[in-house]
Amino acid sequence: MTDGRRYKDDRLWCGSADKYEGFFVIVVSIGDGRVETRLNPFFGNGPMWFRASSWNLALAHYNTNGEWQFNLGQYESCNSWSYRVFSIPSSGEIYAVSDRFSVSDFEGSTSNLFPVENGFRVKYYDNSRGGNWEMTYRWDPAGPMFRFESERRVD
Repeated sequence: MTDGRRYKDDRLWCGSADKYEGFFVIVVSIGDGRVETRLNPFFGNGPMWFRASSWNLALAHYNTNGEWQFNLGQYESCNSWSYRVFSIPSSGEIYAVSDRFSVSDFEGSTSNLFPVENGFRVKYYDNSRGGNWEMTYRWDPAGPMFRFESERRVD
């Protein structure tokens, strides 16, 4: 966090927690150097928050471009968080390789992206339509990014 605060949000809602709120950078160490990428512009440029408790960064290879991917998310609703997938190139300056998508998880980084051929699948509960839904995203090298492919109800 480059600017912000740590505080205890004790209001009665599904986002109450001890949290960090403000502006963040992702730091990638390469050799003797480090590369910093501002995180907030990927999520609308305003303040972001993460729970202050520890959580794991979910790393994976979801495509064939040879780069590691990871995801980060922000509160969306009491049913889900909104996540984006990022790629780590050899330069160390991360870039987004997906638009935002919903996952029924509540962590800063979710392990609920299930690999499929050249992509991933996620599940979430949609109370506006009722029920659980599964969305599939596939790698589009022309993007380069993961694009929405299909959705189906999985109740």
